[in-house]
Amino acid sequence: MKKIFIGGSGTCGVHDEKNMLRHINYGSVWGLTDDYKEADLIILTDSCVGSQNTINVTFKYLDELLQSKKENAKIILSGCLANGFKYNLKGKMKETLDNFEIIKSQDIVNYVLKQIYPGFQGFEYNVSHTIYYH
Repeated sequence: MKKIFIGGSGTCGVHDEKNMLRHINYGSVWGLTDDYKEADLIILTDSCVGSQNTINVTFKYLDELLQSKKENAKIILSGCLANGFKYNLKGKMKETLDNFEIIKSQDIVNYVLKQIYPGFQGFEYNVSHTIYYH
């Protein structure tokens, strides 16, 4: 069975994206895991970067994840940091982000479902707690 980790790297607590993704029926081929080190698909929905401290904490988490994730695991990042056009990231931070597929919060559920169920056409939904707290 393939494993999916749904988590986050920021200080924000509850977001509709994460809750929606955790309640999807992934069928008999995929199962949820609480350990990203054993996941084939890693989804991070709350990449909070509201202050310099949260930027530092988030990038430390992302760097650790990259070093200890399962080989060939696909990693997807959504949330504040996924809206990177707001930030002028350079150097090590930009290099770290280059390892992630960056998906906008409002697109994350459909994107993940298309990864799990090829041919899925998507559906309309409203994410009321997207991560734009700046």
